[in-house]
Parts: sequence; structure tokens; C-alpha cells
Amino acid sequence: MADEEIDLGEERTYHAVPPPSALGGPAAAQGASLELGPRKPEEPPRTKSASELRLDAIRRKLGEARSSNHKAVVDEDRRRKMTDKQLRDEERGRGRELKQKRGEGTLAEDPLFSVSAEEAELAVEREREKRRRGESHTWNLEEFTLVHGARIKTEMALEASGAVAAAAGSQADVDPMSYGSASAYAPREDRVDALVDDLARQAAARATSSRRRQHYEEDDVTYINDRNKVFNEKIAREFNKYTSEIKNNLERGTAL
Repeated sequence: MADEEIDLGEERTYHAVPPPSALGGPAAAQGASLELGPRKPEEPPRTKSASELRLDAIRRKLGEARSSNHKAVVDEDRRRKMTDKQLRDEERGRGRELKQKRGEGTLAEDPLFSVSAEEAELAVEREREKRRRGESHTWNLEEFTLVHGARIKTEMALEASGAVAAAAGSQADVDPMSYGSASAYAPREDRVDALVDDLARQAAARATSSRRRQHYEEDDVTYINDRNKVFNEKIAREFNKYTSEIKNNLERGTAL
């Protein structure tokens, strides 16, 4: 009867088993530990030799290099897929973040405020010249027009001097059987002199002209950009001889 009372009073179920001390059971609260077997004696930490330390350092550097290389490859692939506008926006954002980290985000510390107008204009001109040199391999309508016009003028000058007709007549008189002989195609003395004069004229033109024109501060500003300035100069060369008197009369107030 007593055994039956003991059996009824004690419920042996799975949930009634306390958790082990490793999981915070009662034994852990009381400072006891769950021993699953004989404890092995703890070995003292072994000091690494110089070669082992050097090997660990090399492995650590290899891991850092591998990680940085992978990061660089991923960033390069991402930037290659971006457009020019996205790249510019990213550069601006990176510059703003760098200024904020350095505390240079205020207007008082903006480096552009320490640049004069002349220095800024020179910087813009250098950037424009660099861009022009970079685009020199592309086709430019204005330069093509100038070269074509110079060629037309040269051909007109040759036709006016009779050089083309004389050359055609001299070629018609050449014996076709005398191919390869220097005397058959020897240039005339007048054509040699004309070639020398033309080369001298080109050398003088190159010596007295340059691509970069000098800017005079006292001149009137009649243009809005460099291209418009060149256009106005071309118009002035053609029509100033007709409009200079009218312009002077308007400035003096004596116009009719």
C-alpha cells in the first residue's frame, strides 16, 4: 500500500527531468558541474616559434590581399556598368562625405573662396584646351571648312597663274616610251621658283599666326563665347569696311 502511495505521488515523466548544468539547470545554479567522464589534465598553452608566428602573419596578409582584390574586382565591375552621370554623382557624393568627415562642409572653409577670378578663368581655359586636345582625333566641321577653303584658294591661284595648263601641256608632250628617265619629267625653272615662293609664303604665315589669339582688355566685348567671337571676327573682316563709318557716326552722335 505504501508503495502504491509512493508511485502515485511521484510522476516520472520526460519533462520532469531537470536540464543539464551546461544549459543552466539547477546543478549550474548550485555551482555543480555535469561530468561525463574523467577530466583530462589541462595542458599549458604552448608558445609558438618564430617561424610559426611568421607563417601566421603571412597567412593573415594573404587573406587580407584576397579580400581586397575581390572587393576591387566587384567595385570595378559595378563602375563599368554605370553611366557617366552615375559616376559623376558618385564622385560628388564621395567628395561631400569626405568634406563632412574633415569638417570642411561650411562655406567659410570652401577652397573655392580663396581662388581669384583670374585663376578660375585660367583653370577653365586649361580644361577647355585639354578637352580640345582630347577631341582632336574627331571630325570637326569648322576645321574641315578652313582646310577645304585653303585648298580651293591654292587651286584658284594655280589656275590663274597658268600652271595647270602648262603642266597638262608638258605631260602631253612626254614620250610614253621614256618612262623612268629623269629628263622626261624634269620640272621647269619657273615651277621650281613658284614652289619655293609658296613654301616661303606658308612659313611666313605660320610664323605670324598662332591658334591662341591674344586677348586685349581694352577691346569691346561683342561676343558671348569663343565660338561667337571667331564668327564676329569673320563678319568684321568682310563688312567693317562698309559699316565702320556708320558705327563711328552713331558713337559720335552725328548720324543722319
